[in-house]
Amino acid sequence: MRKNVFPARQNCRLLAGLSAWIKTFLLVAVSIAATRSQVIANPYLAKAGDRSTNIRIATCAVSGGFAHLYTALENHLFNKYGFRMEHVFIRGSGPSVAALMADEIQFLYCAADATIPSLAAGVDVKLREARSGAAD
Repeated sequence: MRKNVFPARQNCRLLAGLSAWIKTFLLVAVSIAATRSQVIANPYLAKAGDRSTNIRIATCAVSGGFAHLYTALENHLFNKYGFRMEHVFIRGSGPSVAALMADEIQFLYCAADATIPSLAAGVDVKLREARSGAAD
């Protein structure tokens, strides 16, 4: 039996073959990932050619608590979802709730403690969320 004098050369061929398999595997994996990301789209984004829905949104106070809403409106965040938002300022919760009831506005962002008396009086609106400043 003949002893292999150059075992390192045989190992290099094995690594070269293995390296080709790894390259092929990575190429296939990246191709699948790229086509999959093109297939899965965000269902909430507006489709090309769809008409925008006009929504009038009101706030009943000028406050730093509404900064995230003002930022989203100023940067047209809602446009990519198919909503054209028009901001209306209505001073006070009573007139704001009345405008909501008369369908002059479609969304009201106001302090919950100011709108609860109107809800208790039987006004047909929905309170979506109320947060207090204290940690729970």
